[in-house]
Amino acid sequence: MLPYRRPGATTGTVSAMKVLVSPSAADRLACARDAVRGCAAGSPILLIGATRGAADDLAREVAAAVPATFGVQRLSLTQLAARTALAALADQGVTPGTRLGAEAVAARAVFDATRDAALGYFAPVASTPGFPRALARTLHELRLAGIDAQRLSPFAPAGSDLAWLLEHVEQGFAAAASVDRAELFRTAARVLRQDVAGTRPTYELVVLLDVPIEDAAERELVEALRLSAASVVATVPQGDHDTIDHLAGMGAAVEIRAGTGTGDLACLRRFLFNIAEEPQERSLDGSLELFSAPGEGRECVEMARRLLTEARRGVRFDEMAILVRSPASYYGLLEHALGRAGVPAWFDRGTRRPHPAGRAFLALLACAAEQLSAARFAEYLSLGQVPATGGSASLMDGGSAAPDGAPPRDPPSVPSSDEVFGLPPEADASGDDEEPLEPGGDGAIVGGTLRAPWRWEKLLVEAAVIGRDAARWARRLAGKAAELRLQIDEASRQDGADSGRVLGLRRTEEQLQHLQSFALPIIEELAGWPTTATWGVWLDAFSRLVPRVLRTPAHVLRVLADLRPRAGVGPIDLDEARRVLSDRLLTLESGPAARRFGGVFVGTPQQARGRSFRVVFVPGLAERMFPQKPREDPLLLDELRATAAPGLRRQPHRLASERLLLQLAAGAASERLYVSYPRMELTESRARVPSFYALDVIRAATGRIPDYEFLEERARQAGNAMLA
Repeated sequence: MLPYRRPGATTGTVSAMKVLVSPSAADRLACARDAVRGCAAGSPILLIGATRGAADDLAREVAAAVPATFGVQRLSLTQLAARTALAALADQGVTPGTRLGAEAVAARAVFDATRDAALGYFAPVASTPGFPRALARTLHELRLAGIDAQRLSPFAPAGSDLAWLLEHVEQGFAAAASVDRAELFRTAARVLRQDVAGTRPTYELVVLLDVPIEDAAERELVEALRLSAASVVATVPQGDHDTIDHLAGMGAAVEIRAGTGTGDLACLRRFLFNIAEEPQERSLDGSLELFSAPGEGRECVEMARRLLTEARRGVRFDEMAILVRSPASYYGLLEHALGRAGVPAWFDRGTRRPHPAGRAFLALLACAAEQLSAARFAEYLSLGQVPATGGSASLMDGGSAAPDGAPPRDPPSVPSSDEVFGLPPEADASGDDEEPLEPGGDGAIVGGTLRAPWRWEKLLVEAAVIGRDAARWARRLAGKAAELRLQIDEASRQDGADSGRVLGLRRTEEQLQHLQSFALPIIEELAGWPTTATWGVWLDAFSRLVPRVLRTPAHVLRVLADLRPRAGVGPIDLDEARRVLSDRLLTLESGPAARRFGGVFVGTPQQARGRSFRVVFVPGLAERMFPQKPREDPLLLDELRATAAPGLRRQPHRLASERLLLQLAAGAASERLYVSYPRMELTESRARVPSFYALDVIRAATGRIPDYEFLEERARQAGNAMLA
């Protein structure tokens, strides 16, 4: 971008900030578009979206209405922080840390605390598998709020334990030459303030498109960004009280635009969760529909049918959205139902499914941890991840497989896709996980692949391989090979050298040779691993092994790349490393396509911030699904928050956040809104009932609160779906 300073602008002058609060996403987007179009051509403009995709969509809409655009940047708030702080962090010799890296630091702090018996209140649960992840979430919230250990330590019963853990987590980040998101945001804010004090250019306009501001670190960054702009325009969904309070505290001029109109959607947006105004009684006009179906799977089928109906009406697929509160319950079913109906879909965060490469690698780690267990190695073989490489020479060396006579290849480098590295969505090469490694060598290759690895499991059983050490593996497999040679000699004397029995035994001998050439170098490497080591040593060992043992190694290498900033932390044992990796490797979140257009948008209500659709579906408005019961932080209860850290979120904030999700979903629809719920829980064979959110939807739209029986009957008739 060319250097720019507004004529007559004073360095460091606080810019004017206008905030529009509206329940309608279309109104908020119109305000943002008008602000951008009001700038002179070529003016530097910065669009900050709640997600990078929302900022990109706004830029596309603006570009479609003008002859040309120049000088428009689009980022999410995290990407802005990462790019702004990059040079400052490099000068300090540190790098941004990922969420997985933060969990690794938390696991290390818990390990040290358990070893030193430093915990009192948390001692009974510190060794449970989920404690490090819960601790990472709690300490992340504390650091974003700017709360240090000294403020926590005086408060019983958990304050002293949390203070000790917080202090050691901070030391762990320092030892790893890394910073977490809280420090990343504060560093970016400091850099922005320094730039304003110097001669760096400013922006003519900064647009905050439905960006949530929930903590002190985010507010500090937005305040610093305000100094770099001639003017700031922010849009905020109605019901986002935290963001409104933060922006008002900066001195912004807040305009609250109440919903207008008399249709279903206008009344719904105006009166949903609004106890200050009483809606007038009216009849639905058809732009709001509530239906039910027997189970989530059938509910997804009914949504697919209505998507096709809307498409026949002339609504493009990319003008429709399905906003899901419980992705784990719906994403797989939606993917299947939309695929059957031929409806293209774009999942904002991708879909999660079991990942065979990650599971296979974890099985090998378990093999190493359990004294080279043959059962664990057989589990690895059963997952079908043996790569199509196999020459004994290439597999005996320390690098990945290479053609005979060629030097071994270094492990492929796969960058982290975490947003703290400032990467745009299209830079995520998550689809490369489907590309297997190119085959090399021909020692164990027959027909382009390794010889029958499924047969290897039976050979391990027949050879009575039980692990313990690499020498025992070699001895048992050599014994099986000697037994086969004796059987071949005996069969040749009895039936002749060309008999079917001899040919079968020779084929088994060949398979055993392939198993030996592949497995023994791997077992010897696992046996050579240290008992304890730093994360850097473990990551180097894992990165060397992954390309040799996995057909599709990219996802596993990407997870290892996320942990690189933790290289100096340790020593840790293999079990601790395996616990940190297991949650990320067992399942794969396949990334969305680079272009979302042409498919139905599928995401959570939070991902709809800054976006508007003609037709929106909101499934799952049943009890215990939407809303979900807000739960206190298990490590930092609200009672302690009220005394030690009053600025942290407590139960009223969580209740408001849950309501905001439905307000976001309702506000995203401009023409029609479908809300639905499953009336049966098929796994437990019990009935479900619509949640009180569904009752409030009908109350806001009609002015009447229906009883449950009437609502269930009406939803059943609208859905008209039977279990069969």
